[in-house]
Amino acid sequence: MKHTINRWQFALLVANFIVGSSLLMAPSAAAMFAEQDAWISMGGAGLIGIGINTVLFLLLKKYNYTSIFHIIELVSGKWIGTIVNLVLIFAGVHLAALVMRNFSNFVNIVALPETSIHVVIFMALILIVYSVSKGVQNIGRVNEVVLPVMILVVTGTLLVVLNKFHWDFLLPVLDKGWLPVMEGIHPLVGFPFVEMMLFSALATYVSDKKHLITYTLVAIGFSGSVLMLAIVVTLGVEGPFLAGRETYATYSMARSIEIGELFQRVEAAIGIVWLLSLIVKITVCFLAVILGLQHISKKETYTSFMLPVAILIWAMSEHLHPDIVDFTDFVLKNWTFYWLTVYGIVIAVLVSGIVMKKHRFTKENTTHLQGGAEGK
Repeated sequence: MKHTINRWQFALLVANFIVGSSLLMAPSAAAMFAEQDAWISMGGAGLIGIGINTVLFLLLKKYNYTSIFHIIELVSGKWIGTIVNLVLIFAGVHLAALVMRNFSNFVNIVALPETSIHVVIFMALILIVYSVSKGVQNIGRVNEVVLPVMILVVTGTLLVVLNKFHWDFLLPVLDKGWLPVMEGIHPLVGFPFVEMMLFSALATYVSDKKHLITYTLVAIGFSGSVLMLAIVVTLGVEGPFLAGRETYATYSMARSIEIGELFQRVEAAIGIVWLLSLIVKITVCFLAVILGLQHISKKETYTSFMLPVAILIWAMSEHLHPDIVDFTDFVLKNWTFYWLTVYGIVIAVLVSGIVMKKHRFTKENTTHLQGGAEGK
Protein backbone atom coordinates (compact mmCIF):
# COMPACT_ATOMS: atom_id res chain seq x y z
CA MET A 1 0.00 0.00 0.00
CA LYS A 2 1.16 3.51 -0.78
CA HIS A 3 0.01 6.28 1.54
CA THR A 4 1.81 9.31 0.13
CA ILE A 5 -0.08 11.97 -1.82
CA ASN A 6 0.90 15.45 -2.91
CA ARG A 7 -0.79 18.74 -2.03
CA TRP A 8 -2.64 18.87 -5.33
CA GLN A 9 -4.18 15.43 -4.83
CA PHE A 10 -5.13 16.35 -1.26
CA ALA A 11 -6.84 19.55 -2.44
CA LEU A 12 -8.72 17.68 -5.17
CA LEU A 13 -9.92 15.13 -2.60
CA VAL A 14 -11.18 18.01 -0.46
CA ALA A 15 -13.02 19.53 -3.43
CA ASN A 16 -14.65 16.24 -4.39
CA PHE A 17 -15.54 15.51 -0.77
CA ILE A 18 -17.46 18.81 -0.59
CA VAL A 19 -18.93 19.18 -4.09
CA GLY A 20 -19.69 15.55 -4.84
CA SER A 21 -21.97 14.81 -1.93
CA SER A 22 -23.72 18.19 -1.96
CA LEU A 23 -24.24 18.82 -5.65
CA LEU A 24 -27.67 17.24 -5.98
CA MET A 25 -29.00 17.79 -2.45
CA ALA A 26 -27.68 21.22 -1.38
CA PRO A 27 -30.08 23.22 -3.61
CA SER A 28 -33.16 21.57 -2.10
CA ALA A 29 -31.77 21.73 1.45
CA ALA A 30 -31.14 25.47 1.18
CA ALA A 31 -34.24 26.37 -0.86
CA MET A 32 -36.49 24.57 1.63
CA PHE A 33 -35.66 27.28 4.17
CA ALA A 34 -34.33 30.30 2.28
CA GLU A 35 -36.35 29.93 -0.96
CA GLN A 36 -34.96 32.35 -3.59
CA ASP A 37 -32.18 33.40 -1.19
CA ALA A 38 -30.78 29.86 -1.00
CA TRP A 39 -27.65 30.95 -2.87
CA ILE A 40 -26.91 33.44 -0.08
CA SER A 41 -27.22 30.61 2.44
CA MET A 42 -24.71 28.58 0.43
CA GLY A 43 -22.30 31.52 0.34
CA GLY A 44 -22.63 32.02 4.09
CA ALA A 45 -22.10 28.31 4.77
CA GLY A 46 -19.02 28.36 2.56
CA LEU A 47 -17.50 31.26 4.50
CA ILE A 48 -18.21 29.51 7.80
CA GLY A 49 -16.69 26.34 6.35
CA ILE A 50 -13.52 28.21 5.45
CA GLY A 51 -13.39 29.69 8.95
CA ILE A 52 -13.80 26.47 10.92
CA ASN A 53 -11.35 24.58 8.73
CA THR A 54 -8.81 27.40 8.96
CA VAL A 55 -8.87 26.99 12.74
CA LEU A 56 -8.56 23.21 12.45
CA PHE A 57 -5.65 23.19 10.01
CA LEU A 58 -3.77 26.00 11.77
CA LEU A 59 -3.91 23.90 14.94
CA LEU A 60 -2.84 20.78 13.03
CA LYS A 61 0.11 22.72 11.65
CA LYS A 62 1.29 23.30 15.23
CA TYR A 63 1.47 19.51 15.54
CA ASN A 64 3.32 19.16 12.21
CA TYR A 65 0.19 17.58 10.71
CA THR A 66 0.56 14.41 12.75
CA SER A 67 -2.45 12.08 12.52
CA ILE A 68 -5.33 13.41 14.58
CA PHE A 69 -5.63 10.05 16.34
CA HIS A 70 -2.04 10.25 17.56
CA ILE A 71 -2.51 13.86 18.69
CA ILE A 72 -5.64 13.03 20.69
CA GLU A 73 -3.90 10.17 22.50
CA LEU A 74 -0.77 12.26 23.09
CA VAL A 75 -2.75 15.10 24.66
CA SER A 76 -5.50 13.21 26.49
CA GLY A 77 -3.67 10.09 27.60
CA LYS A 78 -4.30 6.50 26.60
CA TRP A 79 -7.75 5.91 28.12
CA ILE A 80 -9.43 9.26 27.55
CA GLY A 81 -7.65 9.56 24.20
CA THR A 82 -9.01 6.18 23.13
CA ILE A 83 -12.55 7.23 24.06
CA VAL A 84 -12.26 10.49 22.10
CA ASN A 85 -10.73 8.63 19.15
CA LEU A 86 -13.63 6.17 19.20
CA VAL A 87 -16.07 9.09 19.10
CA LEU A 88 -14.33 10.47 16.01
CA ILE A 89 -14.17 7.00 14.45
CA PHE A 90 -17.89 6.44 15.06
CA ALA A 91 -18.67 9.81 13.46
CA GLY A 92 -16.67 8.69 10.41
CA VAL A 93 -18.55 5.37 10.22
CA HIS A 94 -21.86 7.20 10.64
CA LEU A 95 -20.98 9.61 7.83
CA ALA A 96 -19.93 6.76 5.54
CA ALA A 97 -23.19 4.94 6.30
CA LEU A 98 -25.35 7.99 5.54
CA VAL A 99 -23.49 8.73 2.30
CA MET A 100 -23.89 5.07 1.35
CA ARG A 101 -27.62 5.34 2.06
CA ASN A 102 -27.71 8.46 -0.10
CA PHE A 103 -25.93 6.50 -2.84
CA SER A 104 -28.34 3.56 -2.67
CA ASN A 105 -31.42 5.82 -2.45
CA PHE A 106 -30.40 7.64 -5.62
CA VAL A 107 -29.66 4.44 -7.56
CA ASN A 108 -32.88 2.83 -6.35
CA ILE A 109 -35.12 5.82 -7.06
CA VAL A 110 -33.61 7.11 -10.30
CA ALA A 111 -31.76 4.30 -12.08
CA LEU A 112 -32.58 0.79 -10.82
CA PRO A 113 -35.95 0.79 -9.03
CA GLU A 114 -36.34 -3.00 -9.37
CA THR A 115 -32.91 -3.79 -7.93
CA SER A 116 -32.60 -4.66 -4.26
CA ILE A 117 -30.92 -1.98 -2.16
CA HIS A 118 -28.77 -4.75 -0.65
CA VAL A 119 -27.21 -5.46 -4.04
CA VAL A 120 -26.48 -1.77 -4.69
CA ILE A 121 -24.71 -1.35 -1.34
CA PHE A 122 -22.83 -4.64 -1.69
CA MET A 123 -21.42 -3.75 -5.12
CA ALA A 124 -20.38 -0.28 -3.96
CA LEU A 125 -18.63 -1.67 -0.88
CA ILE A 126 -16.63 -4.15 -2.95
CA LEU A 127 -15.24 -1.24 -4.98
CA ILE A 128 -14.56 0.84 -1.86
CA VAL A 129 -12.80 -1.95 0.05
CA TYR A 130 -10.62 -2.72 -2.97
CA SER A 131 -9.69 0.95 -3.35
CA VAL A 132 -8.83 1.29 0.35
CA SER A 133 -6.69 -1.85 0.19
CA LYS A 134 -4.46 -0.06 -2.33
CA GLY A 135 -3.87 2.95 -0.06
CA VAL A 136 -4.59 6.66 -0.12
CA GLN A 137 -2.34 7.24 -3.15
CA ASN A 138 -4.69 5.11 -5.24
CA ILE A 139 -7.67 7.16 -4.07
CA GLY A 140 -5.83 10.38 -4.88
CA ARG A 141 -5.01 9.24 -8.40
CA VAL A 142 -8.52 8.01 -9.15
CA ASN A 143 -9.92 11.30 -7.91
CA GLU A 144 -7.59 13.21 -10.25
CA VAL A 145 -9.67 11.69 -13.06
CA VAL A 146 -13.11 11.77 -11.43
CA LEU A 147 -13.15 15.39 -10.23
CA PRO A 148 -12.25 17.10 -13.55
CA VAL A 149 -14.88 14.98 -15.32
CA MET A 150 -17.45 15.95 -12.69
CA ILE A 151 -16.62 19.66 -12.97
CA LEU A 152 -16.78 19.43 -16.79
CA VAL A 153 -20.17 17.71 -16.74
CA VAL A 154 -21.60 20.08 -14.12
CA THR A 155 -20.32 23.17 -15.93
CA GLY A 156 -21.66 21.90 -19.26
CA THR A 157 -25.04 21.16 -17.71
CA LEU A 158 -25.31 24.58 -16.09
CA LEU A 159 -24.37 26.31 -19.36
CA VAL A 160 -26.84 24.34 -21.46
CA VAL A 161 -29.83 25.18 -19.24
CA LEU A 162 -29.10 28.92 -19.17
CA ASN A 163 -31.63 29.48 -21.97
CA LYS A 164 -34.32 28.45 -19.47
CA PHE A 165 -32.98 30.69 -16.72
CA HIS A 166 -35.37 33.31 -15.27
CA TRP A 167 -33.96 36.09 -13.10
CA ASP A 168 -37.42 36.66 -11.64
CA PHE A 169 -37.07 33.42 -9.68
CA LEU A 170 -34.20 35.00 -7.70
CA LEU A 171 -36.18 38.10 -6.74
CA PRO A 172 -36.88 39.76 -4.40
CA VAL A 173 -33.60 39.39 -2.53
CA LEU A 174 -33.97 39.03 1.25
CA ASP A 175 -37.73 39.45 0.94
CA LYS A 176 -38.26 37.77 4.34
CA GLY A 177 -35.12 39.08 5.99
CA TRP A 178 -32.08 37.22 7.25
CA LEU A 179 -33.79 34.57 9.39
CA PRO A 180 -34.67 32.19 6.51
CA VAL A 181 -31.13 32.63 5.16
CA MET A 182 -29.67 31.66 8.53
CA GLU A 183 -31.99 28.65 8.67
CA GLY A 184 -30.70 27.66 5.23
CA ILE A 185 -27.08 28.05 6.35
CA HIS A 186 -27.55 25.67 9.28
CA PRO A 187 -27.80 22.32 7.39
CA LEU A 188 -25.18 23.38 4.83
CA VAL A 189 -22.49 23.99 7.46
CA GLY A 190 -22.63 20.45 8.76
CA PHE A 191 -23.18 18.97 5.31
CA PRO A 192 -20.47 19.08 4.04
CA PHE A 193 -18.04 21.58 5.63
CA VAL A 194 -17.67 20.35 9.23
CA GLU A 195 -17.32 16.78 7.95
CA MET A 196 -14.04 17.95 6.45
CA MET A 197 -12.37 17.30 9.80
CA LEU A 198 -11.88 13.66 8.74
CA PHE A 199 -9.07 14.95 6.53
CA SER A 200 -7.14 15.57 9.74
CA ALA A 201 -6.42 11.83 9.61
CA LEU A 202 -5.01 12.06 6.07
CA ALA A 203 -3.00 15.31 6.19
CA THR A 204 -0.01 13.50 7.70
CA TYR A 205 0.41 11.54 4.45
CA VAL A 206 0.89 14.62 2.25
CA SER A 207 4.48 14.51 1.00
CA ASP A 208 5.11 18.28 0.94
CA LYS A 209 3.09 20.11 3.57
CA LYS A 210 4.34 23.60 2.73
CA HIS A 211 1.31 25.82 1.96
CA LEU A 212 -1.02 22.87 2.68
CA ILE A 213 -3.44 25.21 4.47
CA THR A 214 -3.59 27.44 1.39
CA TYR A 215 -4.28 24.48 -0.90
CA THR A 216 -7.00 23.23 1.43
CA LEU A 217 -8.75 26.58 1.84
CA VAL A 218 -8.63 27.30 -1.89
CA ALA A 219 -10.23 23.90 -2.49
CA ILE A 220 -12.97 24.69 0.05
CA GLY A 221 -13.55 28.14 -1.46
CA PHE A 222 -13.69 26.71 -4.99
CA SER A 223 -16.12 24.00 -3.88
CA GLY A 224 -18.38 26.50 -2.15
CA SER A 225 -18.39 28.67 -5.28
CA VAL A 226 -19.35 25.72 -7.50
CA LEU A 227 -22.20 24.80 -5.17
CA MET A 228 -23.39 28.41 -4.98
CA LEU A 229 -23.39 28.63 -8.80
CA ALA A 230 -25.29 25.35 -9.02
CA ILE A 231 -27.91 26.67 -6.60
CA VAL A 232 -28.27 29.95 -8.52
CA VAL A 233 -28.86 28.11 -11.81
CA THR A 234 -31.18 25.55 -10.21
CA LEU A 235 -33.27 28.32 -8.66
CA GLY A 236 -33.32 30.26 -11.93
CA VAL A 237 -34.50 27.26 -13.93
CA GLU A 238 -36.70 25.34 -11.49
CA GLY A 239 -37.85 28.18 -9.26
CA PRO A 240 -37.58 28.18 -5.45
CA PHE A 241 -40.85 26.28 -4.97
CA LEU A 242 -39.82 23.24 -7.01
CA ALA A 243 -36.16 23.42 -5.95
CA GLY A 244 -37.17 23.23 -2.30
CA ARG A 245 -39.39 20.21 -2.83
CA GLU A 246 -37.32 18.07 -5.17
CA THR A 247 -35.05 15.56 -3.42
CA TYR A 248 -32.45 15.89 -6.19
CA ALA A 249 -33.16 19.35 -7.60
CA THR A 250 -30.05 19.60 -9.81
CA TYR A 251 -30.77 16.21 -11.35
CA SER A 252 -34.39 17.18 -11.99
CA MET A 253 -33.23 20.37 -13.67
CA ALA A 254 -30.93 18.38 -15.98
CA ARG A 255 -33.86 16.23 -17.11
CA SER A 256 -35.19 19.12 -19.16
CA ILE A 257 -32.08 19.23 -21.36
CA GLU A 258 -32.62 18.10 -24.94
CA ILE A 259 -30.33 19.10 -27.81
CA GLY A 260 -31.93 17.84 -30.98
CA GLU A 261 -32.17 14.06 -31.45
CA LEU A 262 -28.56 13.41 -30.46
CA PHE A 263 -28.32 14.66 -26.87
CA GLN A 264 -31.19 13.52 -24.69
CA ARG A 265 -31.35 12.16 -21.14
CA VAL A 266 -28.26 14.24 -20.32
CA GLU A 267 -29.14 13.91 -16.63
CA ALA A 268 -27.66 10.40 -16.74
CA ALA A 269 -24.18 11.91 -17.05
CA ILE A 270 -24.59 14.12 -14.00
CA GLY A 271 -26.02 11.16 -12.10
CA ILE A 272 -23.04 8.95 -12.95
CA VAL A 273 -20.38 11.49 -11.95
CA TRP A 274 -22.29 12.20 -8.74
CA LEU A 275 -22.29 8.50 -7.85
CA LEU A 276 -18.55 8.29 -8.54
CA SER A 277 -18.01 11.30 -6.29
CA LEU A 278 -20.00 9.63 -3.52
CA ILE A 279 -17.79 6.55 -3.87
CA VAL A 280 -14.72 8.77 -3.39
CA LYS A 281 -16.25 10.39 -0.29
CA ILE A 282 -17.19 7.06 1.28
CA THR A 283 -13.68 5.78 0.54
CA VAL A 284 -12.12 8.77 2.34
CA CYS A 285 -14.39 8.16 5.35
CA PHE A 286 -13.62 4.43 5.29
CA LEU A 287 -9.88 5.07 5.17
CA ALA A 288 -9.99 7.58 8.04
CA VAL A 289 -11.96 5.10 10.17
CA ILE A 290 -9.63 2.14 9.68
CA LEU A 291 -6.56 4.34 10.20
CA GLY A 292 -8.08 5.30 13.55
CA LEU A 293 -8.73 1.67 14.44
CA GLN A 294 -5.20 0.77 13.38
CA HIS A 295 -3.81 3.45 15.70
CA ILE A 296 -5.87 2.27 18.67
CA SER A 297 -4.95 -1.38 18.13
CA LYS A 298 -1.27 -0.57 17.39
CA LYS A 299 -1.34 -3.01 14.46
CA GLU A 300 1.11 -2.62 11.58
CA THR A 301 -1.61 -2.76 8.91
CA TYR A 302 -5.30 -1.98 8.77
CA THR A 303 -6.35 -4.85 6.50
CA SER A 304 -7.97 -6.81 9.35
CA PHE A 305 -10.42 -3.94 9.92
CA MET A 306 -11.64 -3.57 6.34
CA LEU A 307 -14.27 -6.33 6.34
CA PRO A 308 -15.76 -5.55 9.80
CA VAL A 309 -16.02 -1.83 8.99
CA ALA A 310 -17.60 -2.61 5.61
CA ILE A 311 -20.21 -4.82 7.29
CA LEU A 312 -20.89 -2.12 9.91
CA ILE A 313 -21.38 0.53 7.22
CA TRP A 314 -23.69 -1.83 5.33
CA ALA A 315 -25.81 -2.50 8.42
CA MET A 316 -25.99 1.14 9.53
CA SER A 317 -26.84 2.42 6.05
CA GLU A 318 -29.83 0.07 5.84
CA HIS A 319 -31.23 0.29 9.37
CA LEU A 320 -30.56 3.80 10.72
CA HIS A 321 -33.37 5.37 8.69
CA PRO A 322 -36.45 3.51 7.41
CA ASP A 323 -36.97 5.76 4.38
CA ILE A 324 -35.62 8.79 2.54
CA VAL A 325 -38.01 11.14 4.37
CA ASP A 326 -36.63 10.16 7.77
CA PHE A 327 -33.09 10.32 6.36
CA THR A 328 -33.56 13.85 5.00
CA ASP A 329 -35.26 15.06 8.18
CA PHE A 330 -32.37 13.82 10.34
CA VAL A 331 -29.72 15.45 8.13
CA LEU A 332 -31.50 18.81 7.96
CA LYS A 333 -32.29 19.06 11.68
CA ASN A 334 -29.52 17.25 13.53
CA TRP A 335 -26.44 16.70 11.35
CA THR A 336 -24.82 20.10 11.89
CA PHE A 337 -25.20 19.98 15.69
CA TYR A 338 -23.91 16.42 15.70
CA TRP A 339 -20.72 17.22 13.79
CA LEU A 340 -20.13 20.55 15.52
CA THR A 341 -20.10 18.64 18.82
CA VAL A 342 -17.38 16.31 17.51
CA TYR A 343 -15.54 19.30 16.03
CA GLY A 344 -15.67 21.13 19.37
CA ILE A 345 -14.22 18.14 21.22
CA VAL A 346 -11.34 17.80 18.76
CA ILE A 347 -10.57 21.53 18.78
CA ALA A 348 -10.58 21.53 22.60
CA VAL A 349 -8.05 18.69 22.60
CA LEU A 350 -5.81 20.45 20.07
CA VAL A 351 -5.88 23.74 21.97
CA SER A 352 -5.22 22.10 25.35
CA GLY A 353 -2.27 20.25 23.85
CA ILE A 354 -0.74 23.52 22.69
CA VAL A 355 -1.34 25.11 26.11
CA MET A 356 0.42 22.14 27.73
CA LYS A 357 3.15 22.38 25.05
CA LYS A 358 2.65 18.76 24.01
CA HIS A 359 2.65 19.74 20.34
CA ARG A 360 6.45 19.95 20.53
CA PHE A 361 6.66 16.15 20.70
CA THR A 362 4.98 15.44 17.36
CA LYS A 363 7.70 16.15 14.80
CA GLU A 364 9.47 12.82 15.17
CA ASN A 365 6.18 10.95 15.28
CA THR A 366 5.08 12.52 12.00
CA THR A 367 8.21 11.28 10.28
CA HIS A 368 7.70 7.83 11.79
CA LEU A 369 4.08 7.65 10.66
CA GLN A 370 4.88 8.58 7.10
CA GLY A 371 7.80 6.22 6.92
CA GLY A 372 5.72 3.38 8.33
CA ALA A 373 2.87 4.04 5.91
CA GLU A 374 5.12 3.47 2.94
CA GLY A 375 5.91 0.00 4.13
CA LYS A 376 2.36 -1.17 4.63
